[in-house]
Amino acid sequence: MPPIARPGDVLEIRTAKGFAYAVISHIHPAHGALLRVLRGFRRDRPATWDWVALAPLQLSVFCYPTAVFAGNEIVVAHRGAVPASLSAWPQFKAVKPGATGAAAGVAAVVDLEEEKSIPGAEAGPDAMSLPTLETTDPALIVAYVEEEFSDADVGVRWPDSLS
Repeated sequence: MPPIARPGDVLEIRTAKGFAYAVISHIHPAHGALLRVLRGFRRDRPATWDWVALAPLQLSVFCYPTAVFAGNEIVVAHRGAVPASLSAWPQFKAVKPGATGAAAGVAAVVDLEEEKSIPGAEAGPDAMSLPTLETTDPALIVAYVEEEFSDADVGVRWPDSLS
């Protein structure tokens, strides 16, 4: 039986480019586990996990906790505490349904901690750089990581192999 995902878990994402890592920072009842994917790839597993607290973020994405462990591309590498730098909920963008590329835009900015949203027209120019509010399949997360997607890319640009 796969482990139950919990905040503080460091996940190892096995990709063609090497190992990538993510931290589960929060669990939301409707959207699942919030994976904070750390930038970069490693050839070998790290001997210690202190570096996680200082690593820059590549992107943030939701995945249902049970789906995270459904395959063998994403596994729990370490169980620890959520780093202080990742303890606050980020804001998210909700993209316009069905719109991609230049047509994509922000329908709303969503604050899950306060359970409120701001209409896209009032969101400001930096809203596209926010993480996208969507629950994603683990295989797509692996593709996002391999393609080195940022939060600004998710929901706007798609990996060629999956379009």
